[in-house]
Amino acid sequence: MLGKKYQWEGFDVVPVGCFLEQIVDFTQQMGFAYERSTQYFKDFHTHDRLMLIFPRGSSLMEVRTKNPHNKYTVDYETALSVPKGLVHDTETTSSIFDTVAFYPSAEMIEIAAKKLNLTPEQLNRISSECIKIPRTPLIDTIFQAYFFERVVLNKNKNEYDKEATQFLGRRLLEEVLITTFFPKQERSMHADAQSSDDPNESVSVRALRFIEANLFERMELEDVARIANASISTLLRKFKADVGVTPYTYIKNRRLEEALRLLKSGQHPVGDVALLVGYENFGAFSEAFKEQYGDVPSSVKLST
Repeated sequence: MLGKKYQWEGFDVVPVGCFLEQIVDFTQQMGFAYERSTQYFKDFHTHDRLMLIFPRGSSLMEVRTKNPHNKYTVDYETALSVPKGLVHDTETTSSIFDTVAFYPSAEMIEIAAKKLNLTPEQLNRISSECIKIPRTPLIDTIFQAYFFERVVLNKNKNEYDKEATQFLGRRLLEEVLITTFFPKQERSMHADAQSSDDPNESVSVRALRFIEANLFERMELEDVARIANASISTLLRKFKADVGVTPYTYIKNRRLEEALRLLKSGQHPVGDVALLVGYENFGAFSEAFKEQYGDVPSSVKLST
C-alpha cells in the first residue's frame, strides 16, 4: 500500500497488495479513484457515495457483498454499480488489478435522474442493489476519454482539465443510467436528447455520439444527419474534414475493431461475432475483416 491516509469513507481501509499507481480525488461532484496493483485485496468496507467500478484491460475482479450476500465478477466488458453504504470487499482474480471507480454525488445523480425522467422505482433500485452494466461502445468511449484527461494527461498533480472531466463525468453517469434502465429500442430517443445538450457542438461530434451509441444497429445516413442537425451533404463534408473518413467507413472500421476485440477474447464463435457487431451476412463480414486486417477472422489468436 502507498501509506496514504484519506478523509473519504472506504479509503481509510488499507488494501493488501503491491501498488503500482494510485489516484484518489473527491474534489469534484464525480469522485474518482484509479488503482493499479498486484495481488489486490480490500477487506469489507463501505463508501458514502454510489460507486461505479470499471476494470481496465485484462483486469478481472470479484466484489462480494454482505446483507445480502452476493458475489459479482467484473471485467472489461462490464461495469458494476455498488450502492452507498453497502458493505463489500474487493479482490483481483487476475495478475494485475487495474481499475477505475467513479463516485457521483447525490446532487449529480439527482440532476441526471431528472434529465432522463427516471422513476422513483428506478432510483430506488440503483440506491439499494448492485447492478452489472454492459459497457456499450459509447460508455467505453466516454470512459476512455475521461481516463485520458484525468490520468494520461495529468503530468502534475491537479493540473488536469477540470471542465473536461466534469462534462465527461456527467455524460458517463447519464449513459450508464440510460443503459441500465431503458430497453435498446428506447435509447435512440435519449440519444436525440443528448445530442442537443450543447448548441455549440460540431456536426461531427453529434454524429459520432449517435454512431457510437448505435454502432451495432442498422443505421441510415439520413438518421445520422438528422441527429447531427445537418443535411447529408454537410454531414459528409464536415465529417470527412474532421474525422478523416466518411461516416460509412468510420462505422465499418469501428465494427471491425470491436469484432477483433471479441475474437481475441475467445468468448464467442466467429459467426456470433459477425452478428454481434452488426453483420447479417457472414461472407460480407469475413471479406471486410480480411480487407482490414489481412487475414480471415478464424485466424485471430486469443489474447493471453
